[in-house]
Amino acid sequence: MTNREIHVRFCELGKSHRKIVNELVAMLPEIARLEIFKDYGCASIYEYACKYAGLSYAVVQKRCGSRKNW
Repeated sequence: MTNREIHVRFCELGKSHRKIVNELVAMLPEIARLEIFKDYGCASIYEYACKYAGLSYAVVQKRCGSRKNW
Protein backbone atom coordinates (compact mmCIF):
# COMPACT_ATOMS: atom_id res chain seq x y z
CA MET A 1 0.00 0.00 0.00
CA THR A 2 1.12 3.52 -0.70
CA ASN A 3 1.32 6.13 2.03
CA ARG A 4 -1.83 7.73 0.59
CA GLU A 5 -3.73 4.43 0.64
CA ILE A 6 -2.70 3.79 4.22
CA HIS A 7 -3.82 7.28 5.19
CA VAL A 8 -7.18 6.92 3.44
CA ARG A 9 -7.81 3.52 5.06
CA PHE A 10 -6.87 4.93 8.48
CA CYS A 11 -9.36 7.78 8.04
CA GLU A 12 -12.10 5.40 6.89
CA LEU A 13 -11.59 3.20 9.94
CA GLY A 14 -11.69 6.27 12.17
CA LYS A 15 -15.06 7.25 10.76
CA SER A 16 -16.37 3.71 11.19
CA HIS A 17 -15.12 3.66 14.76
CA ARG A 18 -16.94 6.89 15.62
CA LYS A 19 -20.15 5.57 14.08
CA ILE A 20 -19.97 2.34 16.06
CA VAL A 21 -19.17 4.16 19.32
CA ASN A 22 -22.15 6.46 18.74
CA GLU A 23 -24.42 3.45 18.18
CA LEU A 24 -23.14 1.72 21.33
CA VAL A 25 -23.57 4.85 23.42
CA ALA A 26 -27.09 5.37 22.07
CA MET A 27 -28.04 1.96 23.48
CA LEU A 28 -26.88 2.75 27.02
CA PRO A 29 -30.04 4.46 28.33
CA GLU A 30 -32.15 1.42 27.45
CA ILE A 31 -29.58 -0.97 28.89
CA ALA A 32 -29.58 1.09 32.08
CA ARG A 33 -33.37 1.34 32.20
CA LEU A 34 -33.75 -2.42 31.89
CA GLU A 35 -30.76 -2.98 34.17
CA ILE A 36 -29.32 -5.45 31.68
CA PHE A 37 -25.86 -4.81 33.12
CA LYS A 38 -26.89 -6.63 36.32
CA ASP A 39 -27.71 -9.77 34.31
CA TYR A 40 -24.04 -9.91 33.37
CA GLY A 41 -22.58 -9.41 36.82
CA CYS A 42 -21.80 -5.72 36.49
CA ALA A 43 -22.45 -3.27 39.29
CA SER A 44 -23.02 -0.34 36.95
CA ILE A 45 -23.62 0.69 33.38
CA TYR A 46 -20.07 2.04 33.35
CA GLU A 47 -18.58 -1.35 34.22
CA TYR A 48 -20.80 -3.05 31.63
CA ALA A 49 -19.92 -0.60 28.85
CA CYS A 50 -16.21 -0.94 29.55
CA LYS A 51 -16.18 -4.72 29.92
CA TYR A 52 -18.43 -5.67 27.02
CA ALA A 53 -18.04 -2.85 24.51
CA GLY A 54 -14.62 -1.48 25.37
CA LEU A 55 -16.01 1.98 25.99
CA SER A 56 -14.15 4.25 28.37
CA TYR A 57 -15.69 5.69 31.51
CA ALA A 58 -15.27 9.15 29.98
CA VAL A 59 -17.28 8.23 26.87
CA VAL A 60 -20.10 6.80 28.97
CA GLN A 61 -20.00 9.78 31.35
CA LYS A 62 -20.20 12.21 28.44
CA ARG A 63 -23.34 10.53 27.12
CA CYS A 64 -25.06 9.59 30.35
CA GLY A 65 -23.93 12.28 32.72
CA SER A 66 -24.26 11.49 36.38
CA ARG A 67 -27.64 9.78 36.33
CA LYS A 68 -28.50 8.06 39.56
CA ASN A 69 -27.79 4.32 39.80
CA TRP A 70 -25.66 4.24 36.67
